[in-house]
Amino acid sequence: MPKIKVGIIGLGVGLKHYEAYKHSNLSQVKAISDYDKKKFEKIKKENRNIKYFKNSKDLINNKDIDLVSIASYDDDHYNQVLECIKNKKNIFVEKPICLKQSQLQRIKKLIKKKDIKIESNFVLRHTGIFKNLKKIIKKEKKTLYHIEADYLWGRYRKLFGWRSKAKNYSLILGGAIHMIDLVCWLLEDLPIKVYTVGNKIALKNERFKKESFILMLLEFRNKLTVKISVNSCSQSKHFHDVRIFTKNKSIYHSPLESVIFKNQSQKKLLGLYPDKENRKNQIINFLKKLNNKKNKQLYDVNLFNVMQICFEGIKSLKLKKAIDIKYAKN
Repeated sequence: MPKIKVGIIGLGVGLKHYEAYKHSNLSQVKAISDYDKKKFEKIKKENRNIKYFKNSKDLINNKDIDLVSIASYDDDHYNQVLECIKNKKNIFVEKPICLKQSQLQRIKKLIKKKDIKIESNFVLRHTGIFKNLKKIIKKEKKTLYHIEADYLWGRYRKLFGWRSKAKNYSLILGGAIHMIDLVCWLLEDLPIKVYTVGNKIALKNERFKKESFILMLLEFRNKLTVKISVNSCSQSKHFHDVRIFTKNKSIYHSPLESVIFKNQSQKKLLGLYPDKENRKNQIINFLKKLNNKKNKQLYDVNLFNVMQICFEGIKSLKLKKAIDIKYAKN
């Protein structure tokens, strides 16, 4: 069977995309687009048949490409996704797929009309320690009452580049989105309410003028509560801090330890973290879906649901009140 021909836009995190496609026997990277040609030259040393396009549109318009992998700046995603749909290219895109709710609705409408498959890079689902957490939650779900999921970014200087200039950029779309997706995946459920607060204290008088710390409180139908935060100025290493509370167990996955407490005794929480090797499975699984001609699913339902939670969270922050989350029909 012919290999899926891939074009990659952006060689920052796009290098991780490249490694995943290279790892799979279902795909072949045919083209790269990046502002910095020096990054491309490094790849070309190992694969001389790869083409270079300075303009991403030229890559998308290329008839030799089946799948476009978008790893550009967040505020470029929407227009590049539209261009892919126009040219009937399947899409793998870094989160977020867009920066406005109206854009999300348009993308969803167009991919259905054009029969385009799309997926985003929610890699935490493929991390060993979180897979184990999901098994534990399934057993303890009846007495589960609270979850805390904190995105400790620890790289605040990155906010001073293109992120400070993107009009609709938010730490919710840039960081909290990972924890929202993780929680929804762990629970196999969606929240019904959100209340968001934030502050600019840590980066006061710096180039990034938006909130540098954001906290979201989510409520589910069974009254389960989830606290999600994104902390751009955390002095810890970059980390996805998760705490699970049930009647019988308290589970902490923190920069200091990963443990399960029961009756005041503790044991180690097993599983790999950050498990970067398995993160490429998000792309590899998408390739398998594309290769399966019987698969008619255009997108993972939670892709659009998680984006919707983010936009409702941003709305709550602006309105300074809790709001109901309204999901579109899938």
